[in-house]
Amino acid sequence: MTKEHVTLWVQTHPLTPVHIDCAITVMLKILDGKCKMPTTEKQIMEWLYDEVKNQPSMLLNTSVHDLIQHARENLDDAMKS
Repeated sequence: MTKEHVTLWVQTHPLTPVHIDCAITVMLKILDGKCKMPTTEKQIMEWLYDEVKNQPSMLLNTSVHDLIQHARENLDDAMKS
């Protein structure tokens, strides 16, 4: 799976606002180290988040994206794996 595959998938399978919330929530779990997914699946979910982050969500407001961006820019080595 590549970033391009994820981009195409999102274009052909639009997500609902509640599914956008789920993608955001998974991204937060990845960043806080509590996500149990294999590394390859985490990468796919990060790509998915990047593709849908500007779409409307149901419950989470846009300030969460600033938090995610800040966390991504300031990960320590332990959190990067």
